[in-house]
Amino acid sequence: MRVEILPSDKAACAHYRLAWPANAVAEQTDWEVNIHDPGDVFVRAPFAVQGIEDLESVDVVVMQRIASPRQFRLVKALQKLGIAVVVDVDDLLSDIERDNKSWGYWNEEVVGLPRHQYLRMATTAADLVTVSSDSLARTYARHGRVEVLRNGLPNHAFADPVEVHDRAVGGKDEVVIGWSGSLDSHPHDLEVMGGAVAEAMRRVPQIRFHVIGDAEPVAQALNLDPSRVTGTGWLPFEEYHQALRDVDVALVPLSETRFNRAKSHLKALEFSAAGAFVISSDLPEQAHLARTISTGMARTEGAWEGMVEGAALICLERPDLVAQDRAAVIRQSAVWAYANRAGQWVQAWERAVSRRKNLDK
Repeated sequence: MRVEILPSDKAACAHYRLAWPANAVAEQTDWEVNIHDPGDVFVRAPFAVQGIEDLESVDVVVMQRIASPRQFRLVKALQKLGIAVVVDVDDLLSDIERDNKSWGYWNEEVVGLPRHQYLRMATTAADLVTVSSDSLARTYARHGRVEVLRNGLPNHAFADPVEVHDRAVGGKDEVVIGWSGSLDSHPHDLEVMGGAVAEAMRRVPQIRFHVIGDAEPVAQALNLDPSRVTGTGWLPFEEYHQALRDVDVALVPLSETRFNRAKSHLKALEFSAAGAFVISSDLPEQAHLARTISTGMARTEGAWEGMVEGAALICLERPDLVAQDRAAVIRQSAVWAYANRAGQWVQAWERAVSRRKNLDK
């Protein structure tokens, strides 16, 4: 089997949804898997595909974030050549909040259609659609040609359970409550907690709030004492997972929107793999993750306050329990490692190839 992977960019989504699963497949099979640089593969009218050598030996091409007529034409051109096309979708890009920094791009009109409509057209045409949540499957694959492949993690994202246990068992005089992200891409998520974090910090003076990102706007949004808030600032992607390991209790608040209800469990999974106890909004994919990993689920401001305060006190008063729990959470998270799930992508891509071959007979 020969698989060509076409990431839309070099950002996080390209790694989580394409590159890291593809690397796991390549390591565990005898398949030829090639990952191209963004934009290297394109089509010249009407069906001349450029950027992939020896096209006749390609079985399947995997694409993501299709946002233009030219990219859609590439889907059709590949299929015209008998090559199966898989389109991967990780977000509900037709329903981004207007004040999210990505809204303008996905709603920009190109040749009379908003960009998100080209993604919809591509998923309609695809031999298979792969998605990270059940909600995305219902939106982008009503035709039934779909596999739900939930987000996972590469091996380097997992903290060493022994090291995490040993670090926690000694106890400490502060507890770190953390959040990762920016208000540009999460404009209303922090609002669901109301004043819960500020009240918990008032009651438990040993709490320090830590942002993997820019601390100042987060402190303002949560009305926190800036002297008790720290942040990493912008981090290179390769340093991100290591930075999560500084957090004892991680918060994953999500506003009740269609976009967030379709959102994957990734942030909660990342923090769990780093050894933090996670408290998240009680939305579908976060609830799905909680079936395999011990997490707290909150719906109201009062629930957020009680869980944050309770988790902080346990960290301070029972480090022995915290040490055991963190090591257990990391081990629970390992089921989501791409190295343990490569077979799911193998089966999905084989399904796409089988469909295309049957159509071309």
